[in-house]
Amino acid sequence: MTFAELQTEFFARGFDDLNDAGAGLTRAKRWLNDALQEIYDTELWPFLQASSSGAAPLTIADLGRVITVADTTHDVPLAWRSPSDIYVTDSALNDTGSASWWYLSSSTVVTVYPADTTASVTVRYSKTGVELSAAGDTPLLPSRFHDLIVDGAAVRAYKNKDNFEAGQFVRDEWERGLERMRTVLLHPHYDTTDFIQATRTFV
Repeated sequence: MTFAELQTEFFARGFDDLNDAGAGLTRAKRWLNDALQEIYDTELWPFLQASSSGAAPLTIADLGRVITVADTTHDVPLAWRSPSDIYVTDSALNDTGSASWWYLSSSTVVTVYPADTTASVTVRYSKTGVELSAAGDTPLLPSRFHDLIVDGAAVRAYKNKDNFEAGQFVRDEWERGLERMRTVLLHPHYDTTDFIQATRTFV
């Protein structure tokens, strides 16, 4: 569904009073985006995964969570290390040599230690999900799970109305749908028996 279609579906759930071209619509859009970001943040989803290569420090504009970092010049995987740990022995963090570790020097910059600008590093990572803005924008997750975005927005709308019982019911449905999404996208190689048994729980 497009962003406009998600809004239409949300209003059809009993929240048409928010379709006012004003503050109500602004909140509806925010709740839809908040629900979408919550889904994005829940797992390292395949549809968010990407890679970037180059000399370190490597800037990745849409960096969400780092999965792996490797020195591809020397075919060596790098382990994460806290900058505060490195600082104990190198307060300037500027020793040079063959890289053994990586750390984030900012929210979008992957840096290696010891500093090594001669090697190429490859970072596998989960992208940050871009918020929906234009009417035709579409979420990154597969279309068959778009209803979960509407469910998540509905939870927030019920909370806003102090209807906590209805909000909890929808939240429970959202959790079941999210678990099915995990089963389908994160464990696609279940044999038939396991897959049927797993999905029966969520229908």
